[in-house]
Amino acid sequence: EAGEVHYDPVGFAVTAIGSLKPSSDGTQLVLAKTRLSASDCYLDLFDFDPTSGVVSGQLRIADHDRFYAAEFSPNGQVLYATLFRCDPLETNDLIQFDISVQDSVSISSSRLVLHAAPYQTNCDGAMGVIAQGPDRRLYVALNTVPYISVIDQPDIVGSGCMYQHSAVDLGGRNSYLALPNQVKFEDSTSSGILKPGDAGEILHVWPSPTTGKLTAQWHALANSSSVQAACFNALGACVWNEERRGEQAMEFDHRALAPGAYTLALTIDEGRSVLRARFIVE
Repeated sequence: EAGEVHYDPVGFAVTAIGSLKPSSDGTQLVLAKTRLSASDCYLDLFDFDPTSGVVSGQLRIADHDRFYAAEFSPNGQVLYATLFRCDPLETNDLIQFDISVQDSVSISSSRLVLHAAPYQTNCDGAMGVIAQGPDRRLYVALNTVPYISVIDQPDIVGSGCMYQHSAVDLGGRNSYLALPNQVKFEDSTSSGILKPGDAGEILHVWPSPTTGKLTAQWHALANSSSVQAACFNALGACVWNEERRGEQAMEFDHRALAPGAYTLALTIDEGRSVLRARFIVE
C-alpha cells in the first residue's frame, strides 16, 4: 500500500476534491489533492506496476497549496499541475515540474509558474483539469469561458513547452473545470478529445534520433490532394516548410538542422487535418 485514505469527514464534497492520473507508459501515478484547508493539500508521485497493479514509492513533491489537477507529459519526465485557489488575494496557477530526477528536493526546486490567472468573480477563468490529447499536446480547462489553453511542447522543460493561454476557441460554448475523463496509454488509439479529421489518421516518423534523412508516413481514411509540411524547433519557430503532393510516405533531409527536438506538422487538404509527430536530431 502507498499514500493515504481520502474521505469526506464532514459531508462537503469540496473537502475531497482532487485527481489521479497515470503516465502514458503506465508506470507512474500522480495524485493532486485539494481540501478547504490548504495545509491538507498536496501533490504526490507514485510508482505503478501495470502488470500486478501494485502502487509504491510515494514521493511528495509539493504541499500546503490547493492542487486541483495534474498531468504527465507524453515522455513522463515533466509534470504539470493546476492550483484552484479562488481567492481575491491569490492567483490560480499552472505549474510545471521537472520529474526526470525522482528526488523531492530536485523536483520542488524545478517548480515553474507558466501562467498565473488573477481572481475573477465566481472563479471565472480559473484553470482546472489538464489532459493529453491525441496530438500529444496537453489541454487545460478554463472555468466558464469559451476557450481552453494548450501546452504545445509538453516534453520540454521551461518556457519552451510553449504554453498558449485561451488558444482553442470553443465556438461560443463554455469550458468549465473538467475535460473528458480518460486513461491514455502509448498503445491506445482511443481518446475523448478529437477534432474533425483526426479519426483514422496517424503520423509516424523514423528514425528518431536521426542524423540525416527522416521518413514520414501517414495513414488516412481518404486520399488527399495536397499536404503542407512544416518543421518547428523546440521554441515553436518554423525552421522550414514546403508543399507536397498527397503521397502518404515522404522523405525529408534534416542534415542542416542543429541538434535538438523538433516537431513535424502536416496540414492536409488546407486544414482538413493537422497531424504532428516529434523527432530528435543528434
